[in-house]
Amino acid sequence: MILGAGYYENSATLVTAIYDIGRGNWLNWKRSFTTYIQYFSHVLKLNTKLVVFCEKSTEKYLRKEYRHLVHSKVVFIVKQFSKIEFERYRQILFHIIETDDFKENNTMLQNPEGFSVEYIILMNNKLSFLKEAIEADIFKSSHFFWIDCGYGHGDEEIFQNVQEWTPLKLLTLNKTVTFVQLHDTDMYKKYGLKLHKESIDPAFSGGFFGGHRSAVLELFHLYNKMFRSLLLENVVDDDQNILLFCYFEIPRLFNLVKGDWFDAFNLFG
Repeated sequence: MILGAGYYENSATLVTAIYDIGRGNWLNWKRSFTTYIQYFSHVLKLNTKLVVFCEKSTEKYLRKEYRHLVHSKVVFIVKQFSKIEFERYRQILFHIIETDDFKENNTMLQNPEGFSVEYIILMNNKLSFLKEAIEADIFKSSHFFWIDCGYGHGDEEIFQNVQEWTPLKLLTLNKTVTFVQLHDTDMYKKYGLKLHKESIDPAFSGGFFGGHRSAVLELFHLYNKMFRSLLLENVVDDDQNILLFCYFEIPRLFNLVKGDWFDAFNLFG
């Protein structure tokens, strides 16, 4: 069914991004860009409507080396890393992670969100990528879902029997954004704004989430507001903890489904 707004009701577009942020040169959490491309090849096997943000060189490589997987439903949006939305915060992010306040009693300094500005920028840009995909409206979908380019971390078993996959169980939800809930949210309240310094598993998985375009856009605005307010408190973190603060602010916007890191295909297909 085509709605008056010009999109198809109960249809989904998946959105991802693949950028080389120099992770192959890290001392901790090291992973080469080639490894990420191999991980991403499994996502391509989903044979679904997929929007991919990347540099031009990455698009050319994927079209050449994985041409058998880059089908007509895969659309690349070429965007330089220096042009993505959260790049605007680079200088303030760099300043914050170098401050004594940020480093004091911070058990996460060896994690990417504790030392890599590029990582922080990319992780926090997920909703911005979703917003751009909604505005591009390539497939006229009613629902948009983020999926990490490295979803499953190369575990091929996760992708078995999920060809031509779409999150069918979520396409009737119009007012919420769905997340896989890893842990009870109440356990994080005691940490307050110091949560970014705690070595503790996140409440939500940032690897897969999404919902109706209107709900995603509402969360986009909330997320940006929350991110900026946290910067004023010298709080810098990845998307998962920022999303938790958003949940505490407007819980009705979130549909939380209990599961594990890579359960999206089992839970929502």
